Amino acid sequence: MASSQVKSPPGKQGRASNVASDLTLPTQRVKMIMKSCPDVETVSQETLHLITRATELFIQYLSEESLTNSSKRDSVDYEALADSVHSIDHLEFLKEAIPKKVMWAEAQRLIEENSNSYFKDDVEPTIGTMAVEEPLDLIRLSLDERIYVKMRNERELRGRLHAYDQHLNMILGDVDDETFEEVYKTTRRNIPMLFVRGDGVILVAPPMRGGGM
Repeated sequence: MASSQVKSPPGKQGRASNVASDLTLPTQRVKMIMKSCPDVETVSQETLHLITRATELFIQYLSEESLTNSSKRDSVDYEALADSVHSIDHLEFLKEAIPKKVMWAEAQRLIEENSNSYFKDDVEPTIGTMAVEEPLDLIRLSLDERIYVKMRNERELRGRLHAYDQHLNMILGDVDDETFEEVYKTTRRNIPMLFVRGDGVILVAPPMRGGGM
């Protein structure tokens, strides 16, 4: 009698699982995010698989909708992503996380116009002046611009701001990373893409027109 071989489900080698691993996102990272909620104590394998798969499907849907709105047709940029979020009703919950990009020069023009109107007509400021009413609004206006970030431990970053959240976690591209050690040693390096943890940020400066950033 020929013995039959039992094939193990596809997935990462050396990791036992009761669920076939047809996933792309790292499940351990998803589990870490889920358990960061104080109301979540344990996460079962089945639940983890379902949440991870649902997240991948949502990312796929969001990417496809953004590609439809993209002018390039072969890639998705931030503008296309923001257009999708702000034009589709059931994506309204992402509006604060993915705001529409406003160029710094345009924001300054709106602020100046509304400021002049306020002093001239003695009326309440309009929505244009609200562009920089809250601290994070200044970060929003710096999207896709090169900014300066002062970190703890004498570390300075200069890079292009791709994304951020309310905790000041940021994704920077083409980053110039400079660290000062004591008073006699300086370390400089260039990083193509960098995730910055908000709890280490001391200061964020918006782009300076005509500066050397």
